[in-house]
Amino acid sequence: MQDTDRSDADEALLEALFTRAPAGLFVLDPDLRVIRFNAAARGMRGLTDDRVLGRTIEEFAPAFPAAELNDLARTCLEAGTSVRRHKVRAPGRTTTPH
Repeated sequence: MQDTDRSDADEALLEALFTRAPAGLFVLDPDLRVIRFNAAARGMRGLTDDRVLGRTIEEFAPAFPAAELNDLARTCLEAGTSVRRHKVRAPGRTTTPH
């Protein structure tokens, strides 16, 4: 397999994982504004593109702990890492262990 074929296959796999993930996923720019989100995230509280894209967490989900989410996002962006097995819920909702 050539490098370009492998790159295309990797990109297609990442796209499929993002779009079909059962968990809500958000992609943020360096200013912590949403540039993309998946179908599972859209299903959360009926989020729409015009309500979410280009906005910060505080702007589209004021009930969520924005400071915690912003800290996590900044850490990921600065270190080039990801966060796994960390679930954040709006106040009043319970978290079930996995």
